[in-house]
Amino acid sequence: MKDGKSMILIVDDTPKNIQVLATILNENGYGVKAATGGKEALDMVDKSPVDLILLDIMMPEMDGFEVCTTLKKNEKTKDIPVIFLTQKLKLMILYADSNLARLIMSPSHLTLPSFWQELIRT
Repeated sequence: MKDGKSMILIVDDTPKNIQVLATILNENGYGVKAATGGKEALDMVDKSPVDLILLDIMMPEMDGFEVCTTLKKNEKTKDIPVIFLTQKLKLMILYADSNLARLIMSPSHLTLPSFWQELIRT
């Protein structure tokens, strides 16, 4: 958390997606960092931890699942919550606790607009 704001890292290989998400988050009082690839994201969180990661699944070189697996194996980053976003605007939330990571999929497959409403409310 920087300056009292929750810091969110957006990881997506499509700059327009980053721009849209960053605008929504900034307008709602969140701090935002962005990475266009998995290796860049891993370097960023290693240097400066974040409160949440919004992670695209389909990326070249290193996909979102590989990024998440690497994060969860690292003692420094294993407890950072990760939200996977897909092209079909469905989401999966990965929560980590001290012993394991549990994959929880919303039974209603929240769409991106309803997801943002829920995220901003919390």
